[in-house]
Formats: sequence, structure tokens, C-alpha cells
Amino acid sequence: MKQAGNSWIFPCNPGNYDVLTAFASLETIDWGTNSQVIEGDTVYIYVGKPVSKIVFKTKVINEDVPRDQLINDEEFLKDHNTIAEKKKCVRLELEKSFLDKKNYLSYENLKEHGLTSKMQGVLNLDNNSDLSDYIKLVEV
Repeated sequence: MKQAGNSWIFPCNPGNYDVLTAFASLETIDWGTNSQVIEGDTVYIYVGKPVSKIVFKTKVINEDVPRDQLINDEEFLKDHNTIAEKKKCVRLELEKSFLDKKNYLSYENLKEHGLTSKMQGVLNLDNNSDLSDYIKLVEV
């Protein structure tokens, strides 16, 4: 059995989901994923262009939300097929916003501190200690 405590980066295409407005209105959101995220894990939300940076730190509070119990966030969904394509949905609780951190968690700064790929898929930070350490340093 996998232990909780892993850290992840989930990319968000603002053309599919308005996560900025969602977290301004809701304390928790549901996120479709194919990754092995479990309850207790940390998930950083990276918003793609034009924002291009990590904007939120969240905690997984439910690792397998039944589809008939999903939070109603229709007003923030721009592409209704996005979540339907995923194996499962996890519930994320907002822990911290980095909107005030200027560009410390921008794509360019993440690249300078260990990011080796484009932010197009889920990234397990436990496989990248340099990047993980940098993000933890910035969040203090």
C-alpha cells in the first residue's frame, strides 16, 4: 500500500478550467486524474499560459470521489470532456495561494531549479528533489 505524503504538480489549462476563479469561490475542488495520487498527498496547481506558474498548494482529502458526488463547479468548466476522460477524481482542499509570490514559481524559474520537461502532464515531485526543495523554500 502506498503511503501518503507524496508531492505532485498538476497542470491546468485555463482554456479547460478556470481554477483561479474556482478557488476564489470554493474551498475544495474535484480534479480528474490518471495518476496514483492518494489522500494526504500535496498537489501544486500549475496554471498554463498566459499565467505559466504554480499558483496553489492543495491537499488531497479524498482520493476517489464517486462521479455522482462531484462538486458542482460547472461555471468554471470550459471543456466538459476533460474530467470525463480521467480514470478517477480526487478532491483537493486549498492550503495556500502563491498569487502574491510574483514569479518565483514561474515556468522559467522552475526550469532553473530542476524542471526538465514541459508542464503538460502530472509531475511527481518525489522524483525531483531539486525542484521539490525549491518550491518548499519559496512557499515559506
